[in-house]
Amino acid sequence: MSLKALLELTRPINSLMVGFAVVVGALVASGDPRVLLDNARNLALGFATGALLSASAMVLNDIIDRDIDALNEPGRPIPSGRVNTRAAWALFAALSLLGLACSYLVGWEALVVALAAYLVGVLYNVWGKKTGLLGNLMVSYTVMTPIVYGGVLVGELGARVAIFASIIFLANTGREVTKGIVDIYGDGVRGVRTLAVTRGRRAAAYAAVAFYLSAVVLSLVPYLADMAGLVYLALVLVVDVGFVYYSWKLARHPDREVSRVVKNRVLVLMFLGLIAFGLSGV
Repeated sequence: MSLKALLELTRPINSLMVGFAVVVGALVASGDPRVLLDNARNLALGFATGALLSASAMVLNDIIDRDIDALNEPGRPIPSGRVNTRAAWALFAALSLLGLACSYLVGWEALVVALAAYLVGVLYNVWGKKTGLLGNLMVSYTVMTPIVYGGVLVGELGARVAIFASIIFLANTGREVTKGIVDIYGDGVRGVRTLAVTRGRRAAAYAAVAFYLSAVVLSLVPYLADMAGLVYLALVLVVDVGFVYYSWKLARHPDREVSRVVKNRVLVLMFLGLIAFGLSGV
């Protein structure tokens, strides 16, 4: 068992994105880049909270999904034998405790928000995963929470935070539905009731497209409502063009390979969207 295999379990890029999203949430909430200096300690702890709790959720996901992954993704660390289950459980516990401890150091309000998202993530892995769309929504709740958490860190919650969090919620739900198309065979065997399994790949693709395009429409609201400037608009239009293109591609060819490409590209687009969100006050 290697350190590289353990690190792979945490999906470091995804987890760092969650930490980054906390910082973006603070920028979105305040609309002022000076918040980074004025709240440096809390934001550092917030970044760590987001990254560590995301990593713990990724590890738990791979533990719970080890049988499904043996069919869908046999190269993953646990089904491939590169990490044993006992070590994975120990890693999950360590990451969870460290993440919650970082949140506690910020304050009780931050801890409550972080703990709620953490518990939803655990509930998803042990129960919600098999519920299909409900499970997708549970994941999206945890993914949008960093934006809210960032607002809590700087003491600013309002319409800006609600709109930007909702954009992430919609886009990520589309990605989760798309992932169901990629994993359709293993999910079907294990009784995971994704839209792809219960309604078919094409219906799932259309549902994913609906979520993607809803996120695109909502992404224009901050500019139109004078909550964001031209820098935001320029960047978010690039992201939106990407979402529209991959929506078209998915709707035309709702097979596993195209869906795999779309889910990976959407993750990149979401990261670019976070950058646009962070610069919305410019």
